[in-house]
Amino acid sequence: MVELLVVLVITGMTTSLLVTGLSTTWQNFDRLSNKNLTQSQGQLPKSWFIKSVNAALLGHPDRPMFEGTPESFVFTTFMTPNDPLKRPQEVTWLINTEGKNAVLSFSYYEWGQANRSNRVDVWNFSNFIDITFEYLVDNTWLDSFSPEKGELPKAIRIKSDTQVWAMATVHRPTMADMPPEIPMFGKYEF
Repeated sequence: MVELLVVLVITGMTTSLLVTGLSTTWQNFDRLSNKNLTQSQGQLPKSWFIKSVNAALLGHPDRPMFEGTPESFVFTTFMTPNDPLKRPQEVTWLINTEGKNAVLSFSYYEWGQANRSNRVDVWNFSNFIDITFEYLVDNTWLDSFSPEKGELPKAIRIKSDTQVWAMATVHRPTMADMPPEIPMFGKYEF
């Protein structure tokens, strides 16, 4: 009987230590998951920006399809952040200054509804007023880029006075080419 009592006491102590250890382990896993989720959410706007610029498109060699200023740029991409089907759409990335904060947002026209524009605020730069876009053209960073023909910058970055928040390169050709055999067949149309 005494031996049975000793076995029960040892089993009870082992079980209580095991439950305490598992509880602590689950709490640590929960904290790590929350930390990773917070970091992932912080990187999501940067990822959206980079992927949309990586997928920039040109449609016609003689028609400009890009317009960039320090506060915004308009272009066509097939990686619009809110489009799961990844259809080519015109997207505008904007930086709006509101007091001592700057807000990064993008707007796009909802597919099939050319007159319905959606704007999504994706990042708030606290205590940063001088956030701007810059464009890499001919190995020089420019404040504005407005080509007269079908051309894209090689890269676009979001920059403040002290740091570069994000930089994205265009993964497609930056100049629209006219196939050499087209002039033989007359005019070049789409």
